[in-house]
Amino acid sequence: MRVNQTYIIIIILILGLFSGCSSTKFTKRYKSIENKTTDNPDDYIKIEGFSLDINKISSNKTVFELSDRGQKEIIAQTSKNAKTNKELYSQLSKKFVEMPTKKNEITNTKFKKRLVISTQNLKNGNGANRIDSYIERVAIPEKYRDKIKYAYWYKIVTEYQEIDIGKITYSRTGSFSVSPDITMSGTIKGNTPINGSISDTVGEEVSLKKKFASISGAISDNNLTVYRNSSPLEDINGNTLIELTLIVENKAEKLFYEFDKLFINNKPNSNSDEIKIRRVNYQFPNILPENSEVELSYEFKFREVLKGANTFTEADDKIKLVSGKSKKAVNIQLLDKEDLQKNSWLLKIGNQTLTLKSASSTPETIRFDSYAKADLFLQWLSFTNSLTVGSFDLGLGLNDLQKTKIPNVKIEIE
Repeated sequence: MRVNQTYIIIIILILGLFSGCSSTKFTKRYKSIENKTTDNPDDYIKIEGFSLDINKISSNKTVFELSDRGQKEIIAQTSKNAKTNKELYSQLSKKFVEMPTKKNEITNTKFKKRLVISTQNLKNGNGANRIDSYIERVAIPEKYRDKIKYAYWYKIVTEYQEIDIGKITYSRTGSFSVSPDITMSGTIKGNTPINGSISDTVGEEVSLKKKFASISGAISDNNLTVYRNSSPLEDINGNTLIELTLIVENKAEKLFYEFDKLFINNKPNSNSDEIKIRRVNYQFPNILPENSEVELSYEFKFREVLKGANTFTEADDKIKLVSGKSKKAVNIQLLDKEDLQKNSWLLKIGNQTLTLKSASSTPETIRFDSYAKADLFLQWLSFTNSLTVGSFDLGLGLNDLQKTKIPNVKIEIE
């Protein structure tokens, strides 16, 4: 009789174990599901986009940002010239400025931009409805494909994840209750601690730790696509930031001049033969801002909870999975007037422009790429009253410049 009681107890324990394993509370996505396609995507989500400049990070560094070897060398060299500790500390706290290299040709047809795509859940009054997945496409229209193209991208950033394209790795995750190592495909490797009792977790931990909310994408000359899937309990609304480089195919050129040794020891150089003249060929975009307009379209799946919204777990949810896509593309302008416009400054008297003249060529317009450079040349000219610079004569249009005309020279933007 006691043997039979022992068998009965074992059977009860086995049945209890099986029933406990089959009653999942974490990995079950829903209790029941129905699928639907909507013709009114605006009832469920709103997707917008805009473009921003990527802030340029200064390359100037302090001594503390150098390597140990670099710090040691800088401190050794600085201490030779410093008379006191105070002077040494003052010098070490300064930034080391990286001087730009001088070029004879400059191309300004590549632009780094941050594309911001904002996705908003419009139907989450019960707190349980969420965007399950989406595909967002940013296409260059056919009519502009001879003017601009995508070059490459750097990273995709969302609230929870950041993909560094250059390193092909996830470099950051958000405030989830898991601590995973994540591969590019979104797979979690290794053991993941999950809150919950042992009896509820043992049978489900393997399944739950396999997948994490994933984001991926693809880029070509004319198309950029972002794919995003949610994890349990995650609504993937919010901003997606894409850092990319855009190339302008249509180019124009301007010839600028730079003059070295106009001033020596803060004094105007009266020996104009010593002044070095350098021509800089500058390539810049030859398009209108509207030619950089791209079209954002999307497809999505929306998880609408019909029953079970009042519980945190999704295992008891009766849901409707709604599929939809955008009816009309959203236009995003990637470049503005400031990106495309290359200002230049001239030295003029009335309608006549200051030129460089030689016996072997036609007069060349003296054009500067900044007001400061034009102003520096005008100061030198006003101090010296020189009618030559380097190996050139100074002209006013086709004619020779006269000293009496020099006080009338003004800086004008082209």
